[in-house]
Formats: sequence, structure tokens, C-alpha cells
Amino acid sequence: MAIKFGTSGWRGIIGEDFTFRNVRLVTKAVANLIHTYGRIDGGILVGYDTRFLSERFAQETAKILSNEDIKTSITNRDAPTPAISYYIMNNSLEGGINFTASHNSAEYNGLKFFSSTGSVALPELTDLLEKEIDKLETAGAVIKTAPFGKSICVVDVKDDYLDFVKNKIDYKVFQNKKLKIGLDLLYGTARDYLDELLFDSGCMVDTLHNFRDPYFGGYSPQTTEENLTELRDLIREKHLSVGLATNADSDRFGVLDEKGRYVHPNLIIPLLLRYLIKDRGLTGAVGRSVATSHIIDFIARQNNMEVIETPVGFKYISSLFISDKIAFGGEESGGISIKGHLPLKDGILACILTAEMMAKTETPLSELIKEMFKEIGQKIFFKNRSFTIKPDEKLLVQKRINKIPSKLGGLKIVNINKSDGVKMYLEDDSWVLVRFSGTEPKFRIYAEGFSEKKVAALMKAAKEYYIV
Repeated sequence: MAIKFGTSGWRGIIGEDFTFRNVRLVTKAVANLIHTYGRIDGGILVGYDTRFLSERFAQETAKILSNEDIKTSITNRDAPTPAISYYIMNNSLEGGINFTASHNSAEYNGLKFFSSTGSVALPELTDLLEKEIDKLETAGAVIKTAPFGKSICVVDVKDDYLDFVKNKIDYKVFQNKKLKIGLDLLYGTARDYLDELLFDSGCMVDTLHNFRDPYFGGYSPQTTEENLTELRDLIREKHLSVGLATNADSDRFGVLDEKGRYVHPNLIIPLLLRYLIKDRGLTGAVGRSVATSHIIDFIARQNNMEVIETPVGFKYISSLFISDKIAFGGEESGGISIKGHLPLKDGILACILTAEMMAKTETPLSELIKEMFKEIGQKIFFKNRSFTIKPDEKLLVQKRINKIPSKLGGLKIVNINKSDGVKMYLEDDSWVLVRFSGTEPKFRIYAEGFSEKKVAALMKAAKEYYIV
């Protein structure tokens, strides 16, 4: 089986394709790349999330790297992906490996490979890695390990990361506000991180699922509406101001308003952009993925800011941060970062910034959304849906992707972006995107327009055209 790196690393089902044998192959390939292109004394950090066997996979990887004479560290417990990224960047390491399948359900595990910048590796690096893996597999490589001993350094990544985040937050705005927050950590890595930041700010916090469960309570550790029903009930029962959530490895965020209603990242991201411009004086360009709402574009235009559109996958936004081209970046799956922070999406930062925005404005989230649309001059609606695709069906759908219609939902297509799937810009400034997921066997359809009825019609037309 070929090991492939998608939008955010390699993922597979535990025991089927995500096995110790394949993990050893990937680790040996990483070691070979470091010997060829990098610094063996630069150091590699190995981390892991709360999933089944993640710690064991991490220990095996550390032993292989150590046997290759590569300076190796491993986290002392499961840790957020952003904290691992910061440790790599702050200590000038050569890179890192993190065992996590992010938001995927419990039967999955995954491996994220980081470059020395602290960003998930870009395609030019993962392409080299995939070729090296293929060579090792073809040659039937025997992969050796070193004992888990003194040659592997166990490190705590927490305190330095929390100090780093605290420097991005205006804690003064929280004083005497006593913001009441519901927090769902979804059995993930943000426990003792996000809750500690909120407590330190003076917020009153009710916390759910702040312990390790490799099966995530029987649900996927994804910050979606259907997974946050307990948080919704907590907000309504205790009359809390807002609900915040992070996924398994803490790089994504989820938000519920004061009435327990789910607020899509496509609304939170532009709200945070608007807040940072108005109250923090943010300037510079903005990066967003092709699947992310154009509400961002309206706000950027009002403030004379350029918008740079990227393929799906925060690593492409990361490259814009690394090259100092943007001051703010976001993607609709629940990821943001800001200039001076990490070149990586950070759900912990997103949640604490959302809390800061509410404390500073002293305005309920639902009212902030109304204010934003009033400034834009119109409401904007967004919808997306995923369809499980079998291998034989994928070929048929791919053929249809290559045959772009002249109209969709009765509207003329005036422009096309093929950087990731096909994004069709329509004559009334609405748009539709169709693409295959980079992390799951799914086909995704996204649509945005200026009425719920229009968006529903566009989704229906796209499904009828592309799904056989």
C-alpha cells in the first residue's frame, strides 16, 4: 500500500494501513532525508495526541531516529500540535513528527511531519518523503531501533507555549468582566492548556471532557455542531456567555453563541479579523483557502487589505506567513493564525481570542454577527456537505470535475479556480467549490450566496451534476 501525505499529513485506520511497520518505514524515510538534506544535530521533536497507541507509535519513532544518530526529543505527555510547532520553532530544531489524526474518528491515527519553520511540511518535502518511503518498501528495508534510554530526551512543551500565547492576548480587557464560558476539550490535548489560559484571564469556566479517552466518547473529536450538543446543553442550563471547543490535537476550534447555537468558523474567522483590525490595529494582507467564506473579502476591502486565496490545507497559508506576505490567515474547517504567532493553525489561540473579543466589546456573539453583516451591507450564507466516495465512483466523479458546466443553478460561471478541485465563481458573486478531501475518502461540495434559498439551489445543482 502506497503511503500518501494529504492536506495535513498521512492518516489511516489503525491496524489496517496505519501500522507499526508503516510507521517505521515513514520514520526511516524521514531519517534518510535528514541525513541527505538536513542537520542530524539539529534535533527532531516527536509528539502525540490522546489516541489509541499514539504514545507507542511516538516511542517507536524516537527509538528509530535515535538509532540513526539524530538528536531526538519526545514530549512527556500528549500535547497540542501548536505547542509542538512552537517548541520546534523556538528551539531551532530541524523538524518534528506528531502522531495525530486531528479531527478524524478514533479508528484513525496519523502522522504530521513538520519542517524547521514549525509548519506542517509542504508538498515539495512530502513528495520527497513519499519517494523515499517507496524506495525503502521496494528494497524490503530492515529498520533498527535504539533502546529508549538516555539518548532520547523527554521534554515538557507546555509552559513556554502558554507564555508565548499569553503575549498575544490583551489580558487587561478581561478584568472585572467575569465572562462565563463553557469549554469542551473533546478528550483531546488542550486540557491544562486552554482551560488554564481562560482561568488565568479571570473567566468563569465550566469544562467538559477534560480527560484522556482514546475513543473520544464514541464520537469523532471534531468541533462540529453535532459533536457539541453537550456543550450546547451546558450553555443553556447555566446561561453561559459562549461555548468554546478544540479538536483532538487542538489546531481547530469550535464556537457556540450565548444561546447554544453553533457558529460556523466562516463567521468566527471574519469576526476575529474585524476585531483585530478595529481594536488591535491589524494591517497587512489576509490569506484564506478556496473553501473559506468571502465575508473575509468584504471586511478586507473595507480596510484596503489584499486577500490571497490558497488551496485547502493550512500549510499553504503557513507558507504565506513564513514568507511574511500576510498578517492574518484562516480556513473554514476551523483554523486561524496571526502574524507574530505560529505559521500553523492554532485552535487554542482562536478560542482565547474569541473570549477576548467578547470581553472587550461586551457584546453577545449573536449581536456581533449582526453588526458585521450590517457593516457589509448584506447577509451571506454558506453551506458545505461531504459524500463518501468508493474507489470506482471516484473515477466517474473525477471525469465530471474535468467537464465544467457553463451554468450552475441557472447562473452563468464567470471565472474558475482549479488550484484545489474546481471553484466556480458565478455571475452574482456567489460561488461553488467541488473537491476531493485530502484526509478522508470523501467528495466535498461548498456553496456561498446571498440567500439560504440560493445556496440550497446551488448545492442541489452541484450534487446532481457531480455525484453519479
